[in-house]
Amino acid sequence: EVHRATSRGEELSLILVRFQGLERLRAFYGQQSVLDFLADAHDFLKENVRRLDIVCRYGNDGFGIVLPFTGGHVTVVYQRIVAKIAGWLAHRNGANGPVAVSVGFAAFPESARTCEGLVRSAAAAMSPIEAASQKAA
Repeated sequence: EVHRATSRGEELSLILVRFQGLERLRAFYGQQSVLDFLADAHDFLKENVRRLDIVCRYGNDGFGIVLPFTGGHVTVVYQRIVAKIAGWLAHRNGANGPVAVSVGFAAFPESARTCEGLVRSAAAAMSPIEAASQKAA
């Protein structure tokens, strides 16, 4: 996607979502609970982005969301995704559950001009988000 954006003079953004605490979930409930959690997270993320956006795994504990044509507008998408993830996590995990989430973003070409640089910039920008209260979920 970065190559395509470069060749066409377009913008794109990357949002990284990483979950912490999956090892505690695995230790208490088993590996299948982690797989179920990640499958639910994928479905949730896919439902909350455009059809042309790409949701893919990022490492063992997270997802990357590639957002074509969103360069400078990524902050709007990021804020919407963060609010939705906070509500989803509180509902799925409970307010004091074992899983926490960090989210970061970067835009091409503003933040980086290569795929690796885009991932590094988004990872460096990651910060934890608070699960919404049960009332907000």
